[in-house]
Amino acid sequence: MGARLGRFFLTNMARYATFILVPYFRATSVFGFALLVNMIVQIWSGFLLSIYYVPDPSFVMTFREEYINEIW
Repeated sequence: MGARLGRFFLTNMARYATFILVPYFRATSVFGFALLVNMIVQIWSGFLLSIYYVPDPSFVMTFREEYINEIW
């Protein structure tokens, strides 16, 4: 399923790139496409980082005890 989704994504991105680059091929269209790809990568990596760094509630008491022991 993942390979099919990846292939679908790549073919659509290639279709979008040819739609933007081939008819016009101006510097603004190339720059705009690069910005679009950059924004998509930034949003996706931010989403993955936000999932990865979600705190686990079971560690709250352990961290609180360690913090109180460091203070005293």
